[in-house]
Amino acid sequence: MTGEAQKVLVVEDIRSTRHWLAEVAGNAFSNAEIDTADSLASAMAWLSAQGPGSSPICLVDLGLPDGSGIDFIGALMQRCPAARAVLTTLFDDDANLLNAMAVGAAGYILKDQEPELIGVGY
Repeated sequence: MTGEAQKVLVVEDIRSTRHWLAEVAGNAFSNAEIDTADSLASAMAWLSAQGPGSSPICLVDLGLPDGSGIDFIGALMQRCPAARAVLTTLFDDDANLLNAMAVGAAGYILKDQEPELIGVGY
C-alpha cells in the first residue's frame, strides 16, 4: 500500500452483526477505512466504485436478502484480484465453504465465535 488507508467492506444484512463485524475489523486494522453494505446490491455498488488495482478486505455474509455473498466474492475477485474476501456465516457446512473458496474467499469467520477468538491477520 502506498500511504492509502486499507479499505474494508463489511457486507451483512443484520444491523447488529454488521456493527459487530465493523468493530472487529476496526480493531484488527486500526487505520482502515471501513464501509458497510446491507445487501448484495449495495455491495456491488461499492465494488463498482473501486479501481481494479485496489486491494480491499471484505467480510461477506453468505445469506443476503437479495442474493448470495458468494456472488459478491466472485465479482470482487474478478474486479480486484488482490482483494481478500472472508466469508462470514453461521453455517459451517462444507458445500457453502467450498463454494466460497472456489470463487476466491481466503477463509471464513463463524459469526457465533467469541470476538476474542477471531484473529484477522494479513
